[in-house]
Amino acid sequence: MLESFRNLLSGKTLYVIVGICAIPFIFTGVSSFGTIFSNYGTVNGLEVSQVDVNSASGTIEQRYKSIFGESFSLDQLDEDELFELLKTQIVNQKMIESSAIENRLGVSIDDAKKEIIKLDSFKDENGKFDQSIFEATIRGAGLIPDEYIELVASSIASDNLVRALGSSFFILDEEIKSFIAANEVSRDIKFLKSNNKKIVDSQPATLVEAEAFYNDNNLLFLSDETRRFNYIKASIENYAEGIDISDDLLEDSYQDYLNEANNSVQNRISHIMIDKSNYASESDASDLINEIFNDINTSKIDFVTAVNEFSQDEASIEESGDLGYSSGDAFPDEFESVIAKLKLNEVSSPIDLGDTLHLIKLTEVLKPEVRSKSEIISELRDEIILSESASLMNDDIGIVEELIISGANFEEISTTINLEQQDTNLIVQDEFESLLAGIDGSRFFDRSLLVGDNDIIETEDGFFIIGLAEINAPSLMTFDSSVELALQEVRKEKANALIQSINEDAFSLIDNQGLDIPSGFEIEEYKAINKFSSLLPMDVVSQIFSSSINENIITVGSDGNNYWIKMQSENIPTDEEINAKVDDYRSYFIQYITQKNSSLVDQKIREGLRVDLKNLQPQA
Repeated sequence: MLESFRNLLSGKTLYVIVGICAIPFIFTGVSSFGTIFSNYGTVNGLEVSQVDVNSASGTIEQRYKSIFGESFSLDQLDEDELFELLKTQIVNQKMIESSAIENRLGVSIDDAKKEIIKLDSFKDENGKFDQSIFEATIRGAGLIPDEYIELVASSIASDNLVRALGSSFFILDEEIKSFIAANEVSRDIKFLKSNNKKIVDSQPATLVEAEAFYNDNNLLFLSDETRRFNYIKASIENYAEGIDISDDLLEDSYQDYLNEANNSVQNRISHIMIDKSNYASESDASDLINEIFNDINTSKIDFVTAVNEFSQDEASIEESGDLGYSSGDAFPDEFESVIAKLKLNEVSSPIDLGDTLHLIKLTEVLKPEVRSKSEIISELRDEIILSESASLMNDDIGIVEELIISGANFEEISTTINLEQQDTNLIVQDEFESLLAGIDGSRFFDRSLLVGDNDIIETEDGFFIIGLAEINAPSLMTFDSSVELALQEVRKEKANALIQSINEDAFSLIDNQGLDIPSGFEIEEYKAINKFSSLLPMDVVSQIFSSSINENIITVGSDGNNYWIKMQSENIPTDEEINAKVDDYRSYFIQYITQKNSSLVDQKIREGLRVDLKNLQPQA
């Protein structure tokens, strides 16, 4: 029940500690929303931090990726749209968190740490919690460990709230039985049904009748409007033709590749940590770390033994001080600057981080495989051509957009960007969409579009420029070209008249099967039809159970056929029948009642909501 309850709280994405690990806490475009030191205001008195903004943006991105695929990024959203999504997500997050705090469902930092240790994301290949994996993962996500631990604590508090809400709703068997009794009522019905297609097809129609109908209803025999368009279809391949890549450019590109490979080197380190607060003075702590450093350098003690004897970082001692990998940004800057100068297996001199002192050892260096120029030259050439082509194409798109805004005609646009224009014949919308695949024709057959209007449509691999050149208004088709349509309309008129005439005799026909029934009509009788029956259209079934048992029904179903229904009796389920269905109905009833209660809970939580958000709106 908890999971369904979670999903039904107005679409909120609650903090879930497992999910936090998967969220990329990188807020795309954060610079346009202020800096990392911005004050983002409050929700229900709780301060909104940069971590909250990053968490919200990460949640939004994950949600969109689940819909549009892993290639989606927040860059694809309009800034104003992103602002509204962020605001809603942050309010939901802090609203649940504040409600959890008010109800004293919070947890301690120690409890949060215990939950973190259980997460598979931070375990090594032996299934044990690995401090180095933890710190590398968290720092790589743009957080420091303390921020993450606080985030997990608030997550658990929010989860506790949902659990409390879920447990507050309990289901009684008597409630389920009442629900079953209401849903298992059945009715016996007898009805007359028309097969409208069969009735229409069976009606006679002469050419004289068809021509008379044609003359009286010219509006039904107008041709479709047709339009003629000028268009240019361009793809990135068009721009790739003729691009010449010089040897110098290829050489520069290969050097960029080498630089990128060098910047991808992963350095693994271990450390020994001395906490200054454990000593009478900072000098005592400094003397100890220097003594350890000298003993390691003179081989009086090896690094691993020193870790076990002296390091005060409990989380890494069991792993011989291992802190994991960094490509230059996972560890504090003081570490990174030293790592860059260390040789493999070399131990640094003491590093002062304020409250703690450290010795670090470079234990492993992972370098990506660097391919030779001859191996990669073809790929580099293709990448450069693609980049140059895209740049040229984007330049032309910008030029075309400016020309359209300035009112340039299609010929001027075509000449300016030097691309060949083509013309369609007079075509209808379906033909337009077939010819210009992937373009929504309704946009170019809209009545607001005028002859001479031009537009540019970007596609996955290029763009279309489309200009409306001519509009051919609908005209009256000749009778000879409309004979079949006119004959069919005559048949429909006669069929409708026949169906209407049945209204007077329908229930007599149902009661007296000795009477002749016109072709295309049939009488049927159903016993014990229930609310979930698929024997009839759902809208017809709904009318049956919303009408009095003594009421006759005349209706047209969603299948287009007419129904004349006479209800004969109602069947109430017995206690024995109800008891036999309790287990079958239980999960369905829980889902039903959860949906009903979730909206009430959401409304209650929102009472007195106080939102004071700022610095989220994109800045010009």
